[in-house]
Amino acid sequence: MKAGRRVEGDRGETLLELIVAITILGICVVAFGTSIALGAQISDRHRRQADATTYVRNYAELIDSYVAAGHYSSCAVADAYSPGLVGLAMASNYVASQTAGLTYAGGAWGACTTDNGAQQLTLTVSTTDNRGSEQLVMVIRTP
Repeated sequence: MKAGRRVEGDRGETLLELIVAITILGICVVAFGTSIALGAQISDRHRRQADATTYVRNYAELIDSYVAAGHYSSCAVADAYSPGLVGLAMASNYVASQTAGLTYAGGAWGACTTDNGAQQLTLTVSTTDNRGSEQLVMVIRTP
């Protein structure tokens, strides 16, 4: 067999074909890796949001139990029912707050000047990195 002569049916791949194939595979790997990273970020955000929802509902139940035990705060100021006071335990990267109580006066909720035995509170639980937040509006009544 002489040098430079090809055997019939022995068609090799050219360097250009190999470079094109490797480039296509590289693009696919980058796209796949990016989608995995994005999926992980979305999953983390969803988990934090779900945790915030659980914490804010627990907070509302604890306030309800606290008030039912005779600890109603007339014209409650902001954080009158603080998480520590009512016994809410959360992970360290979550914060909870409660707005000042509003009273119902003739068809609308307004600033509390005279307590009529019912207050509307807005509870908020959020992460310290702002990746999850949940708000809940509740009404409490004197026991």
